Amino acid sequence: MCLGRHRSVGPATIAWLSGTNRGDLHAPASAEEIKQRLEYLRSEGNVDVYRDKTTGKELYVGRTESRSDQDKTRHNELYQQGCSLIEGLLILNNQAAGPLETHEQKRLEDAIPMFVEVVQINPANWPAMWLLGKAYQRLGQYEQGLAWFSRAHRVNPDHPDVAREASIAAMDLGQSTEAISFCERAIAANPNDAGLRANLALALLFSEKPAEASKIAQDALAQNPTDAITTNIVRIIDEVLSGKRPCPHGIVDLK
Repeated sequence: MCLGRHRSVGPATIAWLSGTNRGDLHAPASAEEIKQRLEYLRSEGNVDVYRDKTTGKELYVGRTESRSDQDKTRHNELYQQGCSLIEGLLILNNQAAGPLETHEQKRLEDAIPMFVEVVQINPANWPAMWLLGKAYQRLGQYEQGLAWFSRAHRVNPDHPDVAREASIAAMDLGQSTEAISFCERAIAANPNDAGLRANLALALLFSEKPAEASKIAQDALAQNPTDAITTNIVRIIDEVLSGKRPCPHGIVDLK
């Protein structure tokens, strides 16, 4: 047995078997440290897959038993209660939304911890993550909204509505490169979704790539010639290419 000190644990003494390398040191972590460091990705049978935020590596954690019936009941009750609270308050289908009344804001704020607990019980519940993103979006808290849309996208990257909302949230925050990534991943799984192509065109435009954006936007318009939003995107791109307007870098530049 050899004794020594390791730089990662300060003054603490460590021991290792004689004739072997010390290798990497793995020290115990508190539950709160683990919660902050690991991010749930997906489940594979009885194995939960997490990403270590500090290394980017995936970690596999086995579950010896399924969730209790009590957890399942609470999960379902909280989800339904949260959905009831936010009903009629979210921005859907690009509809215009006026300012929130005080009681409406409180309903959204009350629903958020319910959905958070739902995700804690079932880390694979991407619809709850998506609804959290929509709730924060409606409250104008776009960074929190993007965080939840991004998490939903990691769990279900092929769903077009998840990618669409994630890309819009990224563009709202001026993160066009991230928005492009969301759109491209979703288009690969949903090549006939004209709305995703229109969003990709807008993200490319915000990244100062109007020529690429024009081709994508024209393709989207050919798929859905009557869509007013895509028509407007094509018009804006044409104006940028012709020099009639500067290249926008975010949603705010379109207003």
